[in-house]
Amino acid sequence: GRRDGTSQDEPFGFAAREYLRRKCIGQQVTFRVDYAVAQIGREFGTVYVGTENVALAMVQQGLAQVRQMGSNPQE
Repeated sequence: GRRDGTSQDEPFGFAAREYLRRKCIGQQVTFRVDYAVAQIGREFGTVYVGTENVALAMVQQGLAQVRQMGSNPQE
């Protein structure tokens, strides 16, 4: 949810944030750019702690879901 308290967390939101804190704080992380969208001036990529893909680890722990490109989040 938002930090101002105006929305509720996603299911397992707190557990997912705690997992990230434990895994990443105090560790050297690497961000590898996978692609960039020039129109909005943003880069998208993958975060690693050592050789471990952090997003993949979260999916494996059941703390995140894979979103298919173009899928409707309301489905």
